[in-house]
Amino acid sequence: MRYCISERSLLPVIVGGASSFAQRFQDAARSVLQGIRAGPDMVRREVLEMGSFAIGVTANRRVLGSLNDLASLARFEIEDNRSIDLVTLAIKLAETPCSPLKYESPRTISLALLRHATP
Repeated sequence: MRYCISERSLLPVIVGGASSFAQRFQDAARSVLQGIRAGPDMVRREVLEMGSFAIGVTANRRVLGSLNDLASLARFEIEDNRSIDLVTLAIKLAETPCSPLKYESPRTISLALLRHATP
């Protein structure tokens, strides 16, 4: 299981499985965006943008701290609900207020960024 997080919105995407990471990430991100109720045009635009992407380790302490916090919350959630799927887990984590976001949730920030993105 790999925890991924948006640097701008801290929106979590959790990727499991053993096949191609790129495809699994795109599928999981699409499902999370739909789960936070991003509009179909927003989701389509973001998935198109994910056609090429780079994966790297962050040096951003804000992102790393938030990722560690959300991963800890995920472990607690999994302990309480062993049958939770990864998309539902990520959607639930997306509701968590985060101090780097001035205690807004990744869901709220993500939707605001998506609304203001140029089509």
